[in-house]
Amino acid sequence: MERISKLAITLKTEGRKACQVTDSLRRFFLKIPDRLVKSLTLDNGKEFSNWKDLSNEFNIDIFFADLGCPSQRERNEHSNGWLRREGLPKGTDFNEVDEYFLKEVTFKRHIIPRKSLNDYTPLEVFGPSFGSNTSLLCQSLKNYGFIKHLTGQEFDEGGV
Repeated sequence: MERISKLAITLKTEGRKACQVTDSLRRFFLKIPDRLVKSLTLDNGKEFSNWKDLSNEFNIDIFFADLGCPSQRERNEHSNGWLRREGLPKGTDFNEVDEYFLKEVTFKRHIIPRKSLNDYTPLEVFGPSFGSNTSLLCQSLKNYGFIKHLTGQEFDEGGV
C-alpha cells in the first residue's frame, strides 16, 4: 500500500513459502523504476523471512509491524477488507485465483475517488509522482498490468 496515494499492489505468488514470496516481490521490483519503492512494512509471517535479501538487492528499508498491532498496518487491513468484499473472501484458495482476476479486483479499488484524497482516485494521486515522465508511468502501469484496464488496449511507446 503506497502511503500517500493509497495505491495498493497485489501480487500472485506460487505459494506461501518465503522463497516463493521473495521471488514474486523480486519480479515486481525488477519491473518498476529504481527507488520507486523506498520502504516496505511487513507483518511477522514466515513468508517474509527473506526480507534482508530484498532490502539489500533493491535498497529498500523494511519495517515490521509489532505483534498484535494491526493499527500499524491500518491501510493494509482496510484494503484487505475491501478486497474480501469485492470477490476475494476470507478463506479464498489463491491457487484457484488467476493473476488477471487479482489485478482486476485491485484496479477497481484504484478508480474509486476518496474523500481523504480530496475526491481524487489513487491512480490520479500516484501519477504525478512521476512528474513529466509520463512514459515511465505508462511503462510501470503496463508492467503491472493496468494499461489494458485503463484503455482496453496494450501500451505502445507513443503513449496510451
